[in-house]
Amino acid sequence: MGAVSSTSGLVVLIATTVLFAAAAIGIAFGREPGIRRRMARRARTGDDPRAVDDEVLLPLPADRAVHLVTAAGEALHMELRADEAQGVISGRHGPTLRSGGQALRVTVAATPDGGCRVAMRTWPTSERAGTDRGAGRRLLDGLARELDARVRDDRRGDSGRDEPRVPIGRRRLLVVGGVGIGLAALGGAAWEVDRVASEEARRATRSRPAGRARPATPDKVRVVILDSGVLVPSADWVVDENQRPGTLDWVMGADTRIYGYADRVSAVLGDEVTLFVDPPAVPYRVELYRMGYYGGLGGRLVWRSGWMAPAAAQPAATVAPGTNMVECQWRPTTRIGIDHAWPPGAYLIKLTGDDGGLHAGYIPLCVRDDDSTAAYAVMHSVTTWQAYNAYGGRSLYVGPGSSGGGESGGANRSRVVSFDRPYDQRGWGAPDFMGNEYPVVFLAERLGLDVTYITDIDLHQQPDRLLRHRCLFSLGHDEYWSSAMRDGASRAVGQGVNLAFLGANAVYRHIRLEPSPLGADRHQVCYKTDFAHEDPLWGIDPAEVTANWPDGPDPRPEQQLVGSQYADVGANADLVVVDAAAWVFQGTGLVDGQHLPGVVQGEYDRYEPGLGGPDDVMILAHSPVANRGPGRFSDMTYYSAPGGGGVLATGSAAFVSRLADAPLIGANIVRPAVPGVTPVLERMMENVFAVFGTGPASVTDPSVANWRQFS
Repeated sequence: MGAVSSTSGLVVLIATTVLFAAAAIGIAFGREPGIRRRMARRARTGDDPRAVDDEVLLPLPADRAVHLVTAAGEALHMELRADEAQGVISGRHGPTLRSGGQALRVTVAATPDGGCRVAMRTWPTSERAGTDRGAGRRLLDGLARELDARVRDDRRGDSGRDEPRVPIGRRRLLVVGGVGIGLAALGGAAWEVDRVASEEARRATRSRPAGRARPATPDKVRVVILDSGVLVPSADWVVDENQRPGTLDWVMGADTRIYGYADRVSAVLGDEVTLFVDPPAVPYRVELYRMGYYGGLGGRLVWRSGWMAPAAAQPAATVAPGTNMVECQWRPTTRIGIDHAWPPGAYLIKLTGDDGGLHAGYIPLCVRDDDSTAAYAVMHSVTTWQAYNAYGGRSLYVGPGSSGGGESGGANRSRVVSFDRPYDQRGWGAPDFMGNEYPVVFLAERLGLDVTYITDIDLHQQPDRLLRHRCLFSLGHDEYWSSAMRDGASRAVGQGVNLAFLGANAVYRHIRLEPSPLGADRHQVCYKTDFAHEDPLWGIDPAEVTANWPDGPDPRPEQQLVGSQYADVGANADLVVVDAAAWVFQGTGLVDGQHLPGVVQGEYDRYEPGLGGPDDVMILAHSPVANRGPGRFSDMTYYSAPGGGGVLATGSAAFVSRLADAPLIGANIVRPAVPGVTPVLERMMENVFAVFGTGPASVTDPSVANWRQFS
C-alpha cells in the first residue's frame, strides 16, 4: 500500500454502464487487451435487494491491480485516509442527488492464470434510495471504466504519468469525506474499499482509430459536477475554447440581405469551403464565427477576409420543369481552407457590407471531427432548413400562386429542393439555427460538455459513426429523414446509443438525397403524401417512395423510433407533468399535475397506442392542447430499448427555444429566458446530459410503461 498516500483527492464520479452494454455486443474496448466484466443485476440471496454486484477480470497480477485501483481512486479525486499498518482506507461523501448515498466494497484477489478478479458491490446507505439501483450501477461503472483506462495505460507502459485533476474553479464540486474502506490480503493480495459516492462517473479515454488529420482538440475528458450536483462528461478543449474572448459582432442588424451559399453543409480539417456570394452594391467582407458560450457573448471571430469590391450580380436561379427545383449556378467568390484554427463546432459565416452593417447575411456551416468519440453528438437539421427554404419563390411548401391547397402549399411547390442556393430572407439566412438549435449549443458549451457537431447529411452518409457516441441530440425541428438516417439511428439505439428528440414533428417526412453539380447529396427529394404518385419510384421501390413516413405505400410511423407521433401544429399550451418521479425531473422540484406555462407551442407530438413501436413507453408529461380542440394532447415520452439506448422525446417544437438564456444577446436573435420555466428546463437538460452521457440508459434507467393510463 505504499502507493497510497494518507490523504488523496477525490471527485466522486459514477460512470456509465456503456462498458457493460458494449461488451455484450462485442464492440467496446476491443482494440487492445483490457478488462473483462460481468455484472449481476440482483443482490445475493438474503441481502439488500437494492444492492448491485459487478465483477472485473484483469490481465494483471493482483498486487499490480491494487495499485491501479488505488490510482484510479486518486484520479477520481477521492479524499482517502489510509492506515497502511491495518490495510484500511476510509473516506466519506455526502448524499447523492437521487438516492442518498452509495456504499461500495471492492475485493481484489489473484486468479490461477496470473491475473486477478475484482469483485465489486454497492448498496444504498439511505432509505431514500427506494428500489432504484441506477445510482449503484453508475457507481460500479465508474470504477470499472476508470480501471479499464488504467489497465490500458499500464500495458502501454504509460501508467506512471500524472493525471491532471478536475478543475474546480469553474464548477462547484461536492464536498468529500469518509466511509470505511478495508484492505486485506486474499490469495496473495486483497483490497477492500468502503466509500460513499455520488452518481455518474468519468468515461475512460478511448484510443482513436487511424484516419485523416483532425482538429487539434485534446482528448482529455473528465466528469465534473455541476452546481446542481449532476455529473456530466466534460471536454477540456470545449472549456478552454469558451474561455477565449467572445464578441457580439456576429449579431445581425442589417436591413438588406447579402445572399450566399457554400458548396458543403459541413467540413473537416483539410477541406476547402467554396462560397458563392451575390455581391452587394458596396464593398463587403467575409467573417467566420464559431458559435458557443464565450462568456455569454455567444460567438468568437475565427477568421476575417479583406474588403472585396462590388462585382457583377450573379445570374438568376433556374427552375427545373416537373420538379420545380430552384437552383443557382453562381460563380465562386471566396475559398476558405479549414485548418487548425477552426475547432469543431457550429459556425456562422457572416457576409457584411462596408456600410455600417446595413447589408449583411449568414451562411451556416458545421465543422465536424470524424474521429470524435465525444459523449454527445449535436445534429443540425439542415434537411429541414432546406425544405422550408423559399429562396427563388419555391420550397417544399410554397410555390408561385400557391393557394394553400393540398397538404403542403399546392401543386406549384417544389418536389425537389437544392442546397445549391442561398437560404431565404428569414433570420438573415439562419432562421432555424437561431430559434431551434442555438440555445442547445449555447447551453452545452456553457457547461463545457464533451460534445461534437454533425449535420443530418453526415448522419445519412456515415450512419455507423453514431456508435462512437453515447447520445445523439436531435434539436427543435428535425422533420426530414432519409432511410439511411432512420435505419442508422435505429441500429444505434439497439446497440446502446441514446437519442434525445428535443422538439416535435421529427422523422415525419421521408426524403431521398441525390447529387447536384456541386457534390453528393445536395438535391433533396420529397414528394410527400399528396404527390407521392408522382415520385419516379412509385410502383418500383415502395420503401423509398417519399410519402410521409406514417403513410403508404410502405408506412412506417415515426413513433417506432421516436416514441411518439406527430399530432398537429398551432399548439398554445402549458406542459403538464404527470410522472414527476421520473429521472428527467429529478432536482426540478416539480410535482405531478404542475404546469410549465407556454412550453407546448407550434408542432406537437402524442403517443398513439395503435401505431406500433416500443411497448414500454413512459409518458412523462401529458399536456392538453385545448386551443386545437377537445381531446388533443402533447406527450413527453421516454422508452428504453432492451439492452440498448434510451429515447427521450419532448413532444413540443418550442422546447429548445424555451431553453434560451442569453441576456447579453439581443431578443431579436435569441428569445429571453422565461422566469420559472427556463431554469426548470435547463435542470431537466442537465439530467438528460447526465443519464444519456454515461451509457445505455436501458441499464441505468430502464423505462416502465405507463402509457395505458393515458390511452
